[in-house]
Amino acid sequence: MCYEYWLLVARVTCGSHTVLELLQANHNIIVLDNLSNSPRVSLERVVVITGKQAVFIEGDIRNKILLERVFFKYEIDAECLALGNE
Repeated sequence: MCYEYWLLVARVTCGSHTVLELLQANHNIIVLDNLSNSPRVSLERVVVITGKQAVFIEGDIRNKILLERVFFKYEIDAECLALGNE
């Protein structure tokens, strides 16, 4: 039986290398980012390199209602928060 699981990666502008590695390892990725530090182009570059698409949700990790909706829609098994200087 193939078990499908999801990883939530927040702040992709800081964690695009993490997303790249996870996609190359065939993980299902949800990216949550408010794009405050960088345009979405960093994620688009990851898609070009890997040939694989992550689910992208534009929003703020501090938005509790948004997080509840994401966790309700997807059965998320792990989270990764990529922190950087602002």
